[in-house]
Amino acid sequence: MNIKPFAIVGTFLGIAACSGDGGGAFEDPIDSRTMQAAIEMHFDGTCEQIQPTVFACGSYGEEPVSYRPEIGFTLLPAGENTLAVANLFLRHSLLEEDDLQNLLNRFGFSESDLRGVIETGDSVDRNDFRLQRMSEDQVVVISKPLTNLD
Repeated sequence: MNIKPFAIVGTFLGIAACSGDGGGAFEDPIDSRTMQAAIEMHFDGTCEQIQPTVFACGSYGEEPVSYRPEIGFTLLPAGENTLAVANLFLRHSLLEEDDLQNLLNRFGFSESDLRGVIETGDSVDRNDFRLQRMSEDQVVVISKPLTNLD
């Protein structure tokens, strides 16, 4: 029995799986469970529902802080009896750059998109999402269809 080809293919698949950005591309609308799983995966974060449509999330093992969380998101109706993520708030100054960029890649945003938004305050649109600066240390990803942008 020749095992070498299987070992080579298995090794290649293992490397390919580990070298990815840790998740597939997001498609709008995004439900709250999917967003919480992404925050847990990218930032080792936990989220707490502080209002029916508002979630505050901590990162890197920290507890969520409701008054000014490191990560937070809001929900809006996406259909009959369905809520989806309308805005994802990220305090980039408190998040590790690689983790932040890996999450933003899932929305279609590049590193240069993030730099431009932070440095110039410009907003960037990619598919159904907009990346926009909120303050010196915070950016937001907006679902354009749910918030009626454009």
